[in-house]
Amino acid sequence: MITDDFGSRRFQRALKLTGANLLDEPNQHGAFFSHAVIARGGQGTVFLGTGDDLAQSRVCVIKTFADSEQDALDRAGRSVRIQLRLLDKATDYPAALFPRDEQIRPGPWVPDILAWDLESAAPWVAQDFRGPNLRRALANGVGDRSGRSDRDQRTDADVRTWLLSQIVDAVEFAHMHDVIHRDLKPDNILVERVKASHLMVESVALCDFDLSKSRDHTTLTQTGAIMGTPGYSAPEQLWGNARDVTTAADVYAVAMVAVHLFTGLEPWDAMVGPDLMHLRLDPSAAGQLGSKREWVESALSFNPSDRPPLRALHRKLHGPEADR
Repeated sequence: MITDDFGSRRFQRALKLTGANLLDEPNQHGAFFSHAVIARGGQGTVFLGTGDDLAQSRVCVIKTFADSEQDALDRAGRSVRIQLRLLDKATDYPAALFPRDEQIRPGPWVPDILAWDLESAAPWVAQDFRGPNLRRALANGVGDRSGRSDRDQRTDADVRTWLLSQIVDAVEFAHMHDVIHRDLKPDNILVERVKASHLMVESVALCDFDLSKSRDHTTLTQTGAIMGTPGYSAPEQLWGNARDVTTAADVYAVAMVAVHLFTGLEPWDAMVGPDLMHLRLDPSAAGQLGSKREWVESALSFNPSDRPPLRALHRKLHGPEADR
């Protein structure tokens, strides 16, 4: 039976960060073993795992699927292919920010895919552990100074601004390579603290590309299909136009993630209005966004063509208009 002190220090740290619940016995998936449950859902279960039954080797995340319906497996396969293609592209953009990062990865914006088997009786995908999702990271306390040196004088607001900047960079990287995520939300953004130049710095990665749209892969979305997560997904995705969405849909989602990041509110608490076409950000929530307010309010426009580009947000975060 697995005990509370089971596994390496790396595994124990990942266990604490994710809040995963230890299993009584590990389950095997190919050459990998799942040791704890991170999350359960209708489509399957996400486990914290390693490459051995004693949880001593490299920590990973293993996603299994509740059933073998072909549509779900096709989406999982597409997610793997798109993520692998982005990883290949990331090798052209070395992560200079992390010169002393001991993790093995070709680039910062997506987790490395380690292995997968979507044809077995219990399909699974294993990927590199890149920290808890954004929702969990915020609950853990982004301003927590544990593990940070005295040289790191960033405030809680500084860290949140840095996280948003990283999220923008990650989404822009995907768009640069013709990938629209279509399901950006706190649950699909991973936050890892890595050592860089003797400081602990937050690194962001996007995950769960199951619903993404790529020019190089035939879309699985049927005309008239509704796709995404209500609240975080752009209105055009929920009106049956998911197949035709542009990068503006991800811009909308980034704006809603920014609202959650700086106010703690969920979309249904932050948006007000008589109907979907006339929703706007509640003024009390908008007032907490500082220099980012104008961009966020424009990015939450019902009309995709009215949404500003992501690069305009960089100026609000780091330009002369940024909060100081």
